[in-house]
Amino acid sequence: MPLPSYAQGEDEHVRACVAELARLIKTRFIAADFPEVLRDAGVGGVVSMQLTVARNGTVSGWAVTRGSGNGALDDTALRLVHRLFPNGSSAPLDCRVGAELTVGLPLKFSVR
Repeated sequence: MPLPSYAQGEDEHVRACVAELARLIKTRFIAADFPEVLRDAGVGGVVSMQLTVARNGTVSGWAVTRGSGNGALDDTALRLVHRLFPNGSSAPLDCRVGAELTVGLPLKFSVR
């Protein structure tokens, strides 16, 4: 299961936003979000993501800022965040600050 490992930045808005994103990812993650072929192969790693929230409070984009070294795992992370927070959807309340906000969020995938 991917777990955000830390918040980047010192700003309270950023910390609150990242904490809420982490909570939502953790509670909405389903087994199908981590392909069986990757789990069976023991593939894990950290995919650093970036989320941008537009001034109007909608998700305006996700991007991989640092890949895990495994393209399939990076694609898995992108599919996960796009499923949970599609472009144009309302961002979590803590991420709506009345101005464009961009936050970093590392997702750690591990096989247990």
